[in-house]
Amino acid sequence: AALSAKRPDAVVMLIGAGKTAAALAVVPKALEGELSAKDWVNEALQVCGGKGGGKPGRAQGAARDPTNVAAAEAAAKQYAGAKLSIEIS
Repeated sequence: AALSAKRPDAVVMLIGAGKTAAALAVVPKALEGELSAKDWVNEALQVCGGKGGGKPGRAQGAARDPTNVAAAEAAAKQYAGAKLSIEIS
């Protein structure tokens, strides 16, 4: 919530790995028509065999296999970049 307060216009996805892989995405209301947080989380976690749920503005998910978390990060960047027509490094 603190990051969203400091950058209310930014799309944010956090991905972490431990015993499982987990993701949380937040999309500002102004961009929900272009990028759904729910779809974004699902696209990222699909490579780890996971899925998520939530709303267009905020979603979270998990996957049992954390070994592909780097691929999940790459998928998240590619998906958001394509939806928003920007390059994400």
